[in-house]
Amino acid sequence: MNNSPKIKFCGLKKIEDVELALKLNIDYVGFIYVKNTPRYISFENSKNIINKFNKKINFIGVFLNHSDDYIEKGVKCGINLIQLHGNETPTRCKEIRNNFNLPIIKVIPIFKQKDILEAEKYNDCCDMFLFDTKTNGENKYNGGTGKSFDWHIIKNNSKRLTKLKPWILSGGLNLNNISKAIEITKTKYVDVSSGIEYSLGKKSQKLMKEFVLNTKI
Repeated sequence: MNNSPKIKFCGLKKIEDVELALKLNIDYVGFIYVKNTPRYISFENSKNIINKFNKKINFIGVFLNHSDDYIEKGVKCGINLIQLHGNETPTRCKEIRNNFNLPIIKVIPIFKQKDILEAEKYNDCCDMFLFDTKTNGENKYNGGTGKSFDWHIIKNNSKRLTKLKPWILSGGLNLNNISKAIEITKTKYVDVSSGIEYSLGKKSQKLMKEFVLNTKI
């Protein structure tokens, strides 16, 4: 079990779900600060949760091409890391990291082999990567689609990835495929959102528990 990947539950909105995440020894909880998405949480509600569980778990604020003023509202809530889910440039990532002095997770959408190369451009301006499934344009927010990308893209680039910052595997992970995903990619971090929901944006505590059990190796 010591080799089991660290887990990030993303898109949590309720105190009771964060409470369960804590009991399950989840390492990261992600708050979606992107309005008009099914998993959006207000700054006020996220602050109440962070205040209740402060320093017991790492909270990640997820942003999408937002301004510093907007990001600052999330930072003031007490998040520990900033996840950038848009088309922020390396220069913009570095700017955000310098302005807020918090670790940056840059999302890299993956569909083809060449997409993994995009991470190299960001290696000096972020602290972690998150590899998610690239959509074909029907959803400007790459992520939360419940769709996986070809994990062999990770496997085929394993040597290249050892030279980069740590990375998180995301994109369509659920209790039925997580073991296979870990086996193929050898990932040390996993991120799940739709895979622990009983309907769009609504988390299932049963699925949360089962997902964690299936990540154990």
